Amino acid sequence: MEPFWEAPWGEQPRFNAKPWPCEPEEAQRYLNVPLLWPVARGIPEGMSLGALTVRPEGEKAWSSAHLTLSGGGRRLRLKQFHFDWWRPSEITVGLQRTLGFYRAGDTVVAWGRDQRGRSAAGMAWGRSTVLLRIERGTFAEIELRQLLASLEPAVPTALPVLAVPAFHELSYHIRRGHGPRQLDEIAAADWTEEVRTIRAASPTPLLLPEPIPPGWRFDGGALWPAPPPLETQWLLRDEQGSTVLYARARPTQDPQPLKLPPHYQPTEGWRVRQSLLRRRRMTLAHQHPDLGGWSAAWAEGGYRYQLFVRAGALSGEKAFTRLIEGLKAASK
Repeated sequence: MEPFWEAPWGEQPRFNAKPWPCEPEEAQRYLNVPLLWPVARGIPEGMSLGALTVRPEGEKAWSSAHLTLSGGGRRLRLKQFHFDWWRPSEITVGLQRTLGFYRAGDTVVAWGRDQRGRSAAGMAWGRSTVLLRIERGTFAEIELRQLLASLEPAVPTALPVLAVPAFHELSYHIRRGHGPRQLDEIAAADWTEEVRTIRAASPTPLLLPEPIPPGWRFDGGALWPAPPPLETQWLLRDEQGSTVLYARARPTQDPQPLKLPPHYQPTEGWRVRQSLLRRRRMTLAHQHPDLGGWSAAWAEGGYRYQLFVRAGALSGEKAFTRLIEGLKAASK
Protein backbone atom coordinates (compact mmCIF):
# COMPACT_ATOMS: atom_id res chain seq x y z
CA MET A 1 0.00 0.00 0.00
CA GLU A 2 1.01 3.61 -0.51
CA PRO A 3 1.38 5.98 2.49
CA PHE A 4 -1.50 8.25 1.45
CA TRP A 5 -1.29 10.14 4.77
CA GLU A 6 1.91 11.77 3.47
CA ALA A 7 0.04 13.47 0.61
CA PRO A 8 -1.06 17.12 0.95
CA TRP A 9 -4.46 17.52 2.56
CA GLY A 10 -7.25 16.80 0.07
CA GLU A 11 -5.05 14.79 -2.29
CA GLN A 12 -5.65 11.42 -0.64
CA PRO A 13 -6.95 8.77 -3.08
CA ARG A 14 -10.69 9.01 -3.80
CA PHE A 15 -10.97 11.90 -1.35
CA ASN A 16 -14.62 12.56 -0.41
CA ALA A 17 -15.85 9.42 -2.21
CA LYS A 18 -18.88 7.61 -0.81
CA PRO A 19 -18.40 4.12 0.72
CA TRP A 20 -18.36 1.19 -1.72
CA PRO A 21 -18.14 -2.62 -1.45
CA CYS A 22 -14.76 -4.16 -2.19
CA GLU A 23 -12.29 -6.91 -1.35
CA PRO A 24 -9.95 -6.62 1.68
CA GLU A 25 -6.87 -5.87 -0.45
CA GLU A 26 -8.60 -2.88 -2.04
CA ALA A 27 -10.04 -1.63 1.25
CA GLN A 28 -6.63 -1.65 2.93
CA ARG A 29 -5.31 0.89 0.41
CA TYR A 30 -7.65 3.54 1.85
CA LEU A 31 -7.20 2.80 5.56
CA ASN A 32 -4.58 4.25 7.91
CA VAL A 33 -4.95 1.20 10.19
CA PRO A 34 -4.60 -2.55 9.62
CA LEU A 35 -7.82 -4.07 8.31
CA LEU A 36 -8.69 -6.99 10.60
CA TRP A 37 -10.44 -10.11 9.35
CA PRO A 38 -12.05 -13.03 11.23
CA VAL A 39 -10.72 -16.50 10.55
CA ALA A 40 -13.25 -19.23 9.80
CA ARG A 41 -13.05 -20.88 13.24
CA GLY A 42 -14.07 -17.61 14.92
CA ILE A 43 -17.26 -17.03 12.95
CA PRO A 44 -20.38 -17.93 14.98
CA GLU A 45 -22.12 -21.12 13.88
CA GLY A 46 -24.69 -20.62 11.14
CA MET A 47 -23.27 -17.26 10.08
CA SER A 48 -21.15 -16.19 7.12
CA LEU A 49 -19.25 -13.14 6.02
CA GLY A 50 -21.27 -10.52 4.16
CA ALA A 51 -20.31 -7.32 2.44
CA LEU A 52 -17.16 -5.36 3.23
CA THR A 53 -17.39 -1.63 2.51
CA VAL A 54 -14.69 1.03 2.82
CA ARG A 55 -15.01 4.77 3.26
CA PRO A 56 -11.91 6.78 2.26
CA GLU A 57 -10.86 10.03 3.86
CA GLY A 58 -12.80 13.15 2.98
CA GLU A 59 -13.24 16.72 4.05
CA LYS A 60 -15.44 15.70 6.99
CA ALA A 61 -14.96 11.91 7.22
CA TRP A 62 -12.10 9.76 8.44
CA SER A 63 -11.46 6.43 6.73
CA SER A 64 -13.26 3.35 8.03
CA ALA A 65 -14.26 -0.16 7.04
CA HIS A 66 -17.51 -2.01 7.76
CA LEU A 67 -17.97 -5.78 7.63
CA THR A 68 -21.25 -7.60 8.18
CA LEU A 69 -21.82 -11.19 9.30
CA SER A 70 -25.26 -12.75 9.08
CA GLY A 71 -27.15 -16.04 9.08
CA GLY A 72 -29.77 -17.94 11.04
CA GLY A 73 -31.75 -14.79 11.74
CA ARG A 74 -28.76 -13.08 13.36
CA ARG A 75 -26.61 -10.18 12.20
CA LEU A 76 -23.35 -8.55 13.39
CA ARG A 77 -21.51 -5.48 12.17
CA LEU A 78 -17.78 -4.78 12.61
CA LYS A 79 -16.57 -1.21 12.19
CA GLN A 80 -12.83 -0.43 12.06
CA PHE A 81 -11.09 2.95 12.19
CA HIS A 82 -8.28 4.98 13.80
CA PHE A 83 -9.42 6.47 17.11
CA ASP A 84 -7.46 9.72 17.26
CA TRP A 85 -9.66 12.50 18.63
CA TRP A 86 -9.90 11.78 22.38
CA ARG A 87 -7.74 9.75 24.80
CA PRO A 88 -6.22 7.37 22.22
CA SER A 89 -5.63 4.74 24.92
CA GLU A 90 -9.40 4.28 25.40
CA ILE A 91 -11.22 1.17 24.11
CA THR A 92 -14.76 2.11 25.18
CA VAL A 93 -15.24 4.49 22.25
CA GLY A 94 -18.66 3.84 20.68
CA LEU A 95 -20.15 2.58 23.93
CA GLN A 96 -22.73 4.85 25.51
CA ARG A 97 -22.66 2.66 28.62
CA THR A 98 -19.83 0.29 29.49
CA LEU A 99 -20.98 -2.80 31.40
CA GLY A 100 -17.82 -4.87 31.67
CA PHE A 101 -14.53 -6.13 30.26
CA TYR A 102 -13.28 -9.54 29.24
CA ARG A 103 -10.27 -11.06 27.54
CA ALA A 104 -10.50 -12.32 23.96
CA GLY A 105 -7.29 -14.04 22.98
CA ASP A 106 -4.44 -11.60 23.52
CA THR A 107 -6.61 -8.49 23.69
CA VAL A 108 -9.12 -6.99 26.12
CA VAL A 109 -12.66 -6.16 25.08
CA ALA A 110 -15.06 -3.62 26.58
CA TRP A 111 -18.75 -4.48 26.21
CA GLY A 112 -21.94 -2.54 26.84
CA ARG A 113 -24.59 -0.57 24.96
CA ASP A 114 -24.25 1.88 22.08
CA GLN A 115 -26.17 5.15 21.68
CA ARG A 116 -29.27 3.29 20.50
CA GLY A 117 -29.19 0.81 23.35
CA ARG A 118 -27.90 -2.08 21.23
CA SER A 119 -25.36 -4.57 22.55
CA ALA A 120 -21.86 -3.62 21.41
CA ALA A 121 -18.20 -4.27 22.18
CA GLY A 122 -14.95 -2.44 21.48
CA MET A 123 -11.29 -3.41 21.32
CA ALA A 124 -7.97 -2.27 19.87
CA TRP A 125 -5.40 -4.15 17.84
CA GLY A 126 -2.44 -2.21 16.56
CA ARG A 127 -3.64 1.13 15.23
CA SER A 128 -7.14 -0.27 14.65
CA THR A 129 -10.10 0.31 16.91
CA VAL A 130 -12.83 -2.28 16.36
CA LEU A 131 -16.47 -1.67 17.28
CA LEU A 132 -18.73 -4.73 17.13
CA ARG A 133 -22.48 -4.19 17.17
CA ILE A 134 -25.28 -6.76 17.43
CA GLU A 135 -27.90 -5.71 14.89
CA ARG A 136 -30.21 -8.71 15.10
CA GLY A 137 -30.57 -11.80 17.26
CA THR A 138 -28.84 -12.89 20.45
CA PHE A 139 -25.34 -14.24 21.03
CA ALA A 140 -23.57 -16.10 23.80
CA GLU A 141 -20.57 -14.25 25.18
CA ILE A 142 -18.26 -17.07 24.08
CA GLU A 143 -19.32 -16.55 20.46
CA LEU A 144 -18.33 -12.89 20.53
CA ARG A 145 -15.09 -13.67 22.37
CA GLN A 146 -14.11 -16.23 19.76
CA LEU A 147 -14.97 -13.89 16.91
CA LEU A 148 -12.95 -10.98 18.27
CA ALA A 149 -10.05 -13.22 19.30
CA SER A 150 -9.87 -14.58 15.75
CA LEU A 151 -9.34 -11.19 14.10
CA GLU A 152 -6.04 -10.91 12.28
CA PRO A 153 -4.58 -8.59 9.62
CA ALA A 154 -6.27 -9.17 6.27
CA VAL A 155 -3.29 -7.77 4.36
CA PRO A 156 -0.11 -8.59 6.34
CA THR A 157 2.09 -6.87 3.76
CA ALA A 158 0.59 -3.53 4.84
CA LEU A 159 1.82 -3.87 8.42
CA PRO A 160 5.41 -2.65 7.83
CA VAL A 161 4.08 0.47 6.07
CA LEU A 162 1.66 1.24 8.89
CA ALA A 163 4.19 0.52 11.64
CA VAL A 164 6.66 3.26 10.70
CA PRO A 165 4.70 6.54 11.15
CA ALA A 166 4.13 8.11 14.55
CA PHE A 167 0.58 8.49 15.80
CA HIS A 168 0.21 12.09 14.62
CA GLU A 169 1.53 11.31 11.16
CA LEU A 170 -1.23 8.75 10.58
CA SER A 171 -3.95 10.68 12.39
CA TYR A 172 -6.70 12.03 10.14
CA HIS A 173 -7.81 14.68 12.64
CA ILE A 174 -4.31 15.95 13.42
CA ARG A 175 -3.57 16.27 9.70
CA ARG A 176 -6.92 18.00 9.29
CA GLY A 177 -6.20 20.38 12.17
CA HIS A 178 -9.32 19.90 14.28
CA GLY A 179 -11.42 17.10 15.71
CA PRO A 180 -15.09 16.16 15.51
CA ARG A 181 -17.65 17.95 17.67
CA GLN A 182 -15.05 20.56 18.72
CA LEU A 183 -12.86 17.95 20.40
CA ASP A 184 -9.64 19.72 19.46
CA GLU A 185 -7.31 19.00 22.39
CA ILE A 186 -5.39 16.37 20.43
CA ALA A 187 -6.12 17.38 16.84
CA ALA A 188 -5.19 21.06 17.12
CA ALA A 189 -1.98 20.57 19.14
CA ASP A 190 1.53 20.82 17.66
CA TRP A 191 2.95 17.28 17.55
CA THR A 192 6.47 15.89 17.20
CA GLU A 193 7.93 12.40 17.48
CA GLU A 194 11.22 13.60 19.00
CA VAL A 195 11.50 13.27 22.78
CA ARG A 196 14.30 15.84 22.83
CA THR A 197 12.23 18.41 20.94
CA ILE A 198 9.14 18.15 23.13
CA ARG A 199 11.20 18.01 26.34
CA ALA A 200 13.06 21.20 25.44
CA ALA A 201 9.86 23.12 24.63
CA SER A 202 7.53 21.70 27.29
CA PRO A 203 6.49 23.91 30.21
CA THR A 204 6.25 20.74 32.34
CA PRO A 205 8.61 17.78 32.85
CA LEU A 206 7.95 14.90 30.47
CA LEU A 207 7.48 11.92 32.79
CA LEU A 208 8.27 8.51 31.29
CA PRO A 209 8.36 5.04 32.87
CA GLU A 210 11.77 3.82 33.96
CA PRO A 211 12.26 1.23 32.80
CA ILE A 212 9.90 1.48 29.85
CA PRO A 213 7.94 -1.81 29.66
CA PRO A 214 9.22 -4.26 27.03
CA GLY A 215 7.94 -3.45 23.55
CA TRP A 216 6.77 0.07 24.46
CA ARG A 217 8.25 3.21 22.93
CA PHE A 218 7.61 6.93 22.63
CA ASP A 219 5.05 7.72 19.93
CA GLY A 220 4.86 11.51 19.99
CA GLY A 221 4.35 14.56 22.15
CA ALA A 222 2.49 17.82 21.67
CA LEU A 223 2.11 21.37 22.96
CA TRP A 224 -1.04 23.44 22.90
CA PRO A 225 -0.29 26.03 20.19
CA ALA A 226 -1.90 29.12 21.73
CA PRO A 227 -1.82 29.08 25.53
CA PRO A 228 -3.53 29.17 27.88
CA PRO A 229 -3.42 26.39 28.74
CA LEU A 230 0.29 25.55 28.82
CA GLU A 231 -0.41 21.88 28.18
CA THR A 232 1.88 19.05 27.15
CA GLN A 233 0.61 15.68 25.93
CA TRP A 234 2.55 12.54 25.10
CA LEU A 235 1.97 8.95 23.97
CA LEU A 236 3.63 5.56 24.22
CA ARG A 237 2.83 2.69 21.85
CA ASP A 238 3.39 -1.06 21.86
CA GLU A 239 5.00 -3.21 19.19
CA GLN A 240 1.77 -3.46 17.18
CA GLY A 241 1.19 0.29 17.27
CA SER A 242 -1.57 0.47 19.89
CA THR A 243 -1.48 3.54 22.11
CA VAL A 244 -0.77 2.04 25.53
CA LEU A 245 -0.19 5.27 27.47
CA TYR A 246 -1.62 8.76 27.10
CA ALA A 247 -0.55 11.56 29.46
CA ARG A 248 -1.17 15.27 29.83
CA ALA A 249 0.28 17.90 32.15
CA ARG A 250 -0.05 21.61 32.96
CA PRO A 251 1.64 23.91 35.48
CA THR A 252 -0.30 24.21 38.73
CA GLN A 253 -0.36 28.01 38.31
CA ASP A 254 -1.69 27.82 34.74
CA PRO A 255 -4.80 29.98 34.17
CA GLN A 256 -6.54 26.71 33.24
CA PRO A 257 -4.91 24.06 35.45
CA LEU A 258 -5.92 20.43 35.28
CA LYS A 259 -8.76 19.80 37.70
CA LEU A 260 -7.83 17.71 40.74
CA PRO A 261 -9.42 15.39 41.51
CA PRO A 262 -10.53 14.86 37.92
CA HIS A 263 -13.93 13.61 36.86
CA TYR A 264 -14.08 10.05 35.54
CA GLN A 265 -17.18 8.94 33.66
CA PRO A 266 -18.90 5.98 35.38
CA THR A 267 -20.47 5.18 31.99
CA GLU A 268 -16.94 4.32 30.77
CA GLY A 269 -16.57 1.85 33.62
CA TRP A 270 -14.29 3.96 35.85
CA ARG A 271 -14.06 3.31 39.58
CA VAL A 272 -12.12 5.88 41.61
CA ARG A 273 -10.20 5.87 44.89
CA GLN A 274 -7.52 7.92 46.64
CA SER A 275 -4.08 6.44 47.24
CA LEU A 276 -0.57 7.36 48.34
CA LEU A 277 2.09 6.99 45.64
CA ARG A 278 5.27 8.93 44.86
CA ARG A 279 5.08 10.23 48.48
CA ARG A 280 1.92 12.16 47.74
CA ARG A 281 -1.82 11.62 47.60
CA MET A 282 -3.21 10.96 44.16
CA THR A 283 -6.41 9.86 42.47
CA LEU A 284 -6.33 6.35 41.03
CA ALA A 285 -9.00 4.92 38.76
CA HIS A 286 -9.56 1.62 36.99
CA GLN A 287 -12.15 0.20 34.62
CA HIS A 288 -11.48 -3.40 35.67
CA PRO A 289 -9.29 -4.32 38.69
CA ASP A 290 -7.28 -6.89 36.74
CA LEU A 291 -7.68 -6.04 33.07
CA GLY A 292 -7.63 -2.21 33.30
CA GLY A 293 -7.64 0.42 31.94
CA TRP A 294 -5.95 2.49 34.59
CA SER A 295 -5.52 6.18 35.32
CA ALA A 296 -3.75 8.39 37.84
CA ALA A 297 -3.94 12.12 38.51
CA TRP A 298 -1.78 14.13 40.90
CA ALA A 299 0.21 17.30 41.59
CA GLU A 300 3.99 17.22 41.86
CA GLY A 301 6.73 19.85 41.81
CA GLY A 302 4.46 22.68 40.73
CA TYR A 303 2.76 20.70 37.95
CA ARG A 304 -0.40 18.66 37.56
CA TYR A 305 -0.50 15.34 35.69
CA GLN A 306 -3.12 12.93 34.40
CA LEU A 307 -2.09 9.62 32.86
CA PHE A 308 -4.07 6.79 31.25
CA VAL A 309 -2.99 3.22 30.38
CA ARG A 310 -5.00 1.12 27.96
CA ALA A 311 -6.92 -1.92 29.21
CA GLY A 312 -4.83 -5.07 28.79
CA ALA A 313 -1.54 -3.19 28.39
CA LEU A 314 -0.28 -4.24 31.83
CA SER A 315 -0.61 -7.41 33.87
CA GLY A 316 -2.68 -5.81 36.65
CA GLU A 317 -2.99 -2.95 39.10
CA LYS A 318 0.30 -3.72 40.84
CA ALA A 319 2.09 -3.33 37.52
CA PHE A 320 0.33 0.00 37.05
CA THR A 321 1.32 1.35 40.46
CA ARG A 322 4.94 0.25 39.82
CA LEU A 323 4.82 2.17 36.55
CA ILE A 324 3.57 5.31 38.34
CA GLU A 325 6.23 4.99 41.05
CA GLY A 326 8.93 4.60 38.39
CA LEU A 327 8.05 7.70 36.35
CA LYS A 328 11.02 10.00 35.80
CA ALA A 329 11.57 13.18 33.82
CA ALA A 330 12.90 12.47 30.33
CA SER A 331 16.53 13.46 30.05
CA LYS A 332 17.06 13.03 26.31
